[in-house]
Amino acid sequence: MVNIAVLGYGTVGSGVVEVINTNHKSINKRAGAEINVKYVLDLRDFPGDPVEKVLVHDYEIIANDPEVDIVVEVMGGIEPAYTFVKRALESGKSVCTSNKALVAKHGPELMEIASAKNINFLFEASCGGGIPIIRVINSSLTGDEIDDVTGILNGTTNYMLYKMSTEGCEFDTVLKEAQQKGYAEADPTADVEGYDACRKIAILSSLAYERYFDFEDIYTEGITKITPEDMEYAAKLGRKCPLSVEGVHKNGKIPFVVHGLWHVQNLNVAVKYNRCEADRLVDRIDPLKFPDTFKQFWTVLGSCIQNGVKFRDGAVFHLYDFNFRQKGFL
Repeated sequence: MVNIAVLGYGTVGSGVVEVINTNHKSINKRAGAEINVKYVLDLRDFPGDPVEKVLVHDYEIIANDPEVDIVVEVMGGIEPAYTFVKRALESGKSVCTSNKALVAKHGPELMEIASAKNINFLFEASCGGGIPIIRVINSSLTGDEIDDVTGILNGTTNYMLYKMSTEGCEFDTVLKEAQQKGYAEADPTADVEGYDACRKIAILSSLAYERYFDFEDIYTEGITKITPEDMEYAAKLGRKCPLSVEGVHKNGKIPFVVHGLWHVQNLNVAVKYNRCEADRLVDRIDPLKFPDTFKQFWTVLGSCIQNGVKFRDGAVFHLYDFNFRQKGFL
């Protein structure tokens, strides 16, 4: 039996728990071991929810339980996620996370700990988890040189810009609607100011180009200054205005930018307003386009199954490595 502890019972966390409990037979078959949710950590209570049987409010219970094999961090934010994940790794527990802020800021340190402990730190769900893109970079494209990573990495702004371009809505109106539908957070700063996309391009580029890129060094603009008039003017020129990320490798340098860039409508990158994500990885192969098709919790679940295989076969997945030692970053 492989015991997991889920940190956070929000949209992603509850989805992970529900799918494991609902599809436990097929999941256990794929993992080659029984995946058991032993704990769920959250500050809130959930009266009447089956999670009450495994709900805890104190992380120490999880940290001090040697039977916990895998910690699933889906809390978001830097703290207390960083402290919890670091303690889990140091105590020999593998971790899978959907937390892009955590990976972008502390990824090098956490991967170093996991490597030293010969355990897994998996973060496929942190960036384009519905594609998935990280696995493609680290396995399918290992024999190819990646020239650039370009695309749309934030679904919230993608939706908002679509409404502004097709219906002529004002920014504030669309934001309120997105929040009501659950597409935008109560505090939408990370999305509308471009911080979310910035962290994602830093993670993808660190993997693609085998060196660490600090997201704080990437020039970033959001969409707060884009108006319906801008969208109308772009349309007259045959262009669209998505929140685009670009990381282009040229002459040994890799300049980055995150901004609302005018794209020609038929450009072969992810400029469609339909949940597209990081898409163009180019060298001797044709440009690749990767649409986002799955819910984030499915990717987290996939990492749980990978870890389950590890406990069955003793395998460790060193796929996610920024190669810091080779490049002198550690």
